[in-house]
Amino acid sequence: MKEKRIKAAIQDALGNEHTKLSFDTIWEKSQVIKSKEVPKRVNRKKVIAIVAIAATLMTATLSAQYLLRVDDISYTFRLDQNVVGTWKTVDFVENEKMFAPNKRSWDGEGYLQELTFCSNGDLIQVVQDKRGSITSNYEQGWTKGHIVNRINETNSAYTIKKIDGEKYMFYEWKSGDYTYKRLEKPYLYVLKQAEDVPILDKAPELVQVKRDDTNIPFVNNDAMKGIWKSINVIDEIQAFNPNDKQEENLFIKSMELKENGEIITKFKDGSLVESEEIYWSQDMVVNQYEDTVSKCIIKEIEGETYMFYEFKNGDYIFNGARPLYYVMKKQ
Repeated sequence: MKEKRIKAAIQDALGNEHTKLSFDTIWEKSQVIKSKEVPKRVNRKKVIAIVAIAATLMTATLSAQYLLRVDDISYTFRLDQNVVGTWKTVDFVENEKMFAPNKRSWDGEGYLQELTFCSNGDLIQVVQDKRGSITSNYEQGWTKGHIVNRINETNSAYTIKKIDGEKYMFYEWKSGDYTYKRLEKPYLYVLKQAEDVPILDKAPELVQVKRDDTNIPFVNNDAMKGIWKSINVIDEIQAFNPNDKQEENLFIKSMELKENGEIITKFKDGSLVESEEIYWSQDMVVNQYEDTVSKCIIKEIEGETYMFYEFKNGDYIFNGARPLYYVMKKQ
């Protein structure tokens, strides 16, 4: 089993690196070294060099697939009076040296719009995407010098600097590029403190603006039954490509839809949740606890069965935003 995984990893690595060395050549000569029966006609140093290259490529491949970057998100809140208040985004740069107050390094509207630091450690974030403007305060917190995202398990540093008499914040943006090691050093959002904005002691209570009718009886649908593994999250069903890289760090890992509407949901921390208030019926998942009904669209694509599951999280419940779709593959 281990040899098969190593073979697959080397094969993938060679494909990704477009090397002229063939997999069979590397594997055959690695086995020669392993058995310590190296014929005289084989240059041992050359073989060792080849295997070393393969090992490096293999390590990179395994790291990308299995060793997701997760930060230490434990912290004790320490007040930083300099950061309390609202900050609005003015730029997005690769490093601090690239920032110029009177010159923006990118066109268009950025994803992160503003951050509000409350004096008790609450953090309110406003983002802008295809679904509109979304305000949330249930995923993140802050302490002096750091912003912590509890869902993505990232710990981002922020620094405040005065430039030309104005106060700016440089905030590490640890997106999926950082989590999956596509970037060694995250890019920086640059924010400027807003004037005449009241300082909040704590984040306001969230108000539910969306409530679905969950008075739905169970209706059987054999196509829904089974184990569905999450492989991606997308904005639109039409955007799905089965050949895209599968994401490994998704909040929902899998859902098992059983007889009589029962659902067992597995989350990324390994926890399992089963509740009478969450069940499936016909082509829907009903959550009576959160007052949501999520449509499930099943499609056969290239010989595989996929479910597109409406993910009605806090962005939908508290902001009225259009839900994203979890892409789930039937096991």
